[in-house]
Amino acid sequence: LMCDVTSEESVKDLIAKSAAFGEGRIDILFNNAGVGLSGLFEKQTNETWEKAFAINFYSAVYGIRAAIPIMRAQGGGHIINVISGIAFSPMAQQSMYSATKAALNGLTLALRYEYWDENICFTSATPGTTKTGIWAAGGIEPPKGAQTAEQSVKRILEGVARRDRLVLGDDGDVEGATNCFNPKAAEGMDAYLLDVARKRRSGEWVV
Repeated sequence: LMCDVTSEESVKDLIAKSAAFGEGRIDILFNNAGVGLSGLFEKQTNETWEKAFAINFYSAVYGIRAAIPIMRAQGGGHIINVISGIAFSPMAQQSMYSATKAALNGLTLALRYEYWDENICFTSATPGTTKTGIWAAGGIEPPKGAQTAEQSVKRILEGVARRDRLVLGDDGDVEGATNCFNPKAAEGMDAYLLDVARKRRSGEWVV
């Protein structure tokens, strides 16, 4: 089925058709739509920010709103919102990507407890550094050592099966999430992210 994730009506229609196909049930919803979004902050307009949130954030909001009544009626379900390790390691020239994915993570974890007693589970999941079309869309080669999509999916599904709060798609994301708000790691995080910023400013795209 085709769906414009920036349109709430289109998402609602997709969820309704999916439920009809599944004999009235939706047991698992993966909100996975997203774009990488890079560029200098000063060159980004309010319109580009609105488009960024429309794809990376509101698309998930629309899916959640449409799925919750179905999951409530059937006695539960599981909603997984795909964020990114950049939510924990915000990088220069990716302010929109960082902000949208951090917002989605915050939404997911808040809803986890809001709907816990209705047996509707929420999980945030990062794919890790993975070879997908998102790199080509940004005109960038995948980093050396990037995992396959199959490796990422295996790790995510194992976490979903455990009903984890946060599934981290590779060891790099585990390190980023562990150090993100750790005061003892602040100096190291500053050094690493500043190095990334300076290299990107000089034209070398590193992650």
